[in-house]
Amino acid sequence: MATLQDMEVLLYEAIAAGNLQSVKRLVSSGIGRNAVLHSPNSLEGATVLSTAAFMGNLEMVQYLVDDGASINYKDPHMHRNALHWASMGSGTDVVKYLVSCGADVNALDRDNMSPLLHAAVHRHQTAVGLLVEAGAYVHQIDRLRCSALHYAAFHGDSSAVATLVNAGCVHNNAIFGKGTPLANLAASGDIDNVCLLLRAGYQLSRDDLAIISGLREDSEVVRIMRVHSHLVPTLKQLCRTATRASIKGVNMQKKLQALPLPCSLIDYLLLKREN
Repeated sequence: MATLQDMEVLLYEAIAAGNLQSVKRLVSSGIGRNAVLHSPNSLEGATVLSTAAFMGNLEMVQYLVDDGASINYKDPHMHRNALHWASMGSGTDVVKYLVSCGADVNALDRDNMSPLLHAAVHRHQTAVGLLVEAGAYVHQIDRLRCSALHYAAFHGDSSAVATLVNAGCVHNNAIFGKGTPLANLAASGDIDNVCLLLRAGYQLSRDDLAIISGLREDSEVVRIMRVHSHLVPTLKQLCRTATRASIKGVNMQKKLQALPLPCSLIDYLLLKREN
């Protein structure tokens, strides 16, 4: 006679294989909708729904939600909900579906990481955009004091960097062995995002300036950073930085577009124009 643990292993294998009929049969046999599955890999401790979410199987996730699996249930091991796991996988449709069902986009796991941070760590750039649009808090940092911007910049994920900067994330702290977001962008030659960060009010730190000395003197990014380091911001630029900071890292675009201001000024606040 199969034990409950045996059935949980079978359920994990069915989810991994994408076998929806086997999943339905095993779930209906008595395994809890929020049961924690045990598997010999990095998914150890994930729930039934979280495992399906990580695999990116939208049909299976929809079945489990309809059958009563809790969207925001956190597993007892890593304290992650299904959206955390979906953000770590590659299933954009699953992320979108869970958000539409009311998944907590700012839930924190044991390591103080939100779904947005996991999406950035795992280079899931589309998920970064979806989560930001859904109201993810872009200033969240993990236990290493890394924000989503740090991880996106480390990886050189230009699209995610632009999304996060536009959403208000301009953290400039250096991480041991990794440097600052701007330093990583400068080292990789991502001039567009270096300029975007500086327009967004990023404060050059001593760590950033130290990076300049290690780059070629005739490089464009060095020229840009040197010029910026000697500029005195205008009152208009200071007001933009202060206004964007007042949004506090949630729904930047929606909140700015709702202001009773001329479209040209809204575009300036959204970093779409410089005059």
